Parts: sequence; structure tokens; C-alpha cells
Amino acid sequence: MIDHMLCSPELIREQNCVRILLDGDNLSDHLAISCVCVMSVVCHHLRCCSVSPTCTTKLSWDKGDIYAYQSMLSQFLSNIALPTEVLLCKGKSCVCHYGLLQRYYSDIVNSLETAGNQCIPPVKVGVRKHWWSPDLDELKQQCIDICNLWKDIGCPRNGLINAERLKCKYKYKQAIKEAAFNADRNLNDDLFNHLCTEDDVRFRKAWRKRFCANNVAPTTVLNGKCGLVQLYINLLVIIAIF
Repeated sequence: MIDHMLCSPELIREQNCVRILLDGDNLSDHLAISCVCVMSVVCHHLRCCSVSPTCTTKLSWDKGDIYAYQSMLSQFLSNIALPTEVLLCKGKSCVCHYGLLQRYYSDIVNSLETAGNQCIPPVKVGVRKHWWSPDLDELKQQCIDICNLWKDIGCPRNGLINAERLKCKYKYKQAIKEAAFNADRNLNDDLFNHLCTEDDVRFRKAWRKRFCANNVAPTTVLNGKCGLVQLYINLLVIIAIF
């Protein structure tokens, strides 16, 4: 009721072009609004019509059907012709079979990619939280379901359905905060244990998983000091203290 959009009158051709976006996955107390405006734009350069780059995705193996992937991949690999001429070749520094090897390699890669794309769901890179769990997925779906029911009955501001919607929303928000807090606490415990056992490999893996994300840039100033040397010195001091 308090959010508004200001625009020129000639841009609005319909009275019902503004609508409230109700989404159960929205944890905010404010609902987003959208306004559809029709306007003519003259493009003088070809750059204006360029398509925005698509987001980067990767396969979510923890939510995919591994057995279906293995079965499909086995079927694809069995159909690849084995380059027996290359295996029987006894020539030294032979380059005659380079095309066969390249084709054999490409067939294997295509089989892996095709089986993965058909059996493993994709996920946007940098969107998923490392501490996300199936319990949070269930709470998220409960919020979406109760929000859809709330929309179907006219979005009342009181009553049992609205109270249940607010309850599910609050429970979902608290579960997210608790999961993030527990993940940070467990990470600190893991780093401490790896340092005590002098397991450098696992320590670096745990460190990179938490602090070396693609969208996190390393700092160049720490406690008023600049440079990587001072950063490493401060890090060693912190480790020595603990």
C-alpha cells in the first residue's frame, strides 16, 4: 500500500498494468510491484540490440539421479567405436591417427555432457549456499504452498490462513539464520581440527570452500596495512594465537 511508481501518463495505456508480485519464497515484509510500460525505442547502433549474456550454471550432482546417469552413460559409451587402428599402430611419433584419437576423445566428452544434462539438474553458479539442506527446501516449499493458498482466498490480512502464512515465513527465516550460523561454527571447528592434526590439504580445502568464492575479492588492506606480505603476516599471527 505504500509503494508507488511515477511515470509519464503517455507510457500507461492500461489501468491494470501495475500488479503486486506475491511469492512465497520472498522473505521480506515488503512485496515487489511491477509496472508494464509500452514505449518505442529507436536503436541507432547494433550494440543496443545485443543479447545479455546468459548466467553460468553447473550440474547439481547431489540432487541428480546418479543411477540413471550411470545407465545412460554406459549406453552412450558402448556405442562409441574403439579406434583399434591406433592401438595396433607400432610406428614411432606417428601422426596419422590424430584425427581418430580426436574423434574418440570428442565422442567420450559428448557422452559425458549429454548424460549429465539429461539426468543431473543445473544450478546457477554462486546462487546456492554451501550450507543449504533438504530441510530448508521443505520449509521453502511450505511457504510457497501457504502463500498460494493465501492468494487464492483474496490475500486476507487476518484469519487462520494469514496467521499460518506468517508462521511458516518466520520459521523459514529462522531456519536459514540457524543453518548459516551453524555452518560458520562448524567451519571454525574444522579449521581448528585440521590445524591441530597438521592436515594441510583438508585445511586448504575447507578454507577455499568458505572464503575463495568467485564473487569474493581478496582484501588488500588489513588493519590499515597494505600489501599481501602484511596480510600473510597477520594471518600467521592469528593462527599462532589460536
